[in-house]
Amino acid sequence: MDMLSAYKDYWKKYFSFSGRSTRSDFWWVVLANILIGIVATAIGGSSIFSALDSALNDSSQSQAATGLAGFVIVFVVLYQLLTIIPNLSLQSRRIIDTGLSGWWFILVVLAYPLARGFASSFTK
Repeated sequence: MDMLSAYKDYWKKYFSFSGRSTRSDFWWVVLANILIGIVATAIGGSSIFSALDSALNDSSQSQAATGLAGFVIVFVVLYQLLTIIPNLSLQSRRIIDTGLSGWWFILVVLAYPLARGFASSFTK
């Protein structure tokens, strides 16, 4: 399976927590999400630096650069929020494909908060 078809399946199976996902499906989606993040960060970072440069030099282009930076920030936040559920469903299907029970997915979801809580209990 190629990246584009894996990414289409990722969005088609938005709420599908049952079934299986192959290793290539999983990693193509991870790679696609990383590439989208890199492109958005590059555009956002360059527009923020352009806005700062324009503002410091009293240029008339500062509003356009600031608007682009704001748009990219909103896009990244919305994209991250929209991909929470499909990422969870993909991880669930991948765990099932490895031969483990779907209940192991709860451990994956709770691992970070449990580790964080456990670590913070020692910092008092």
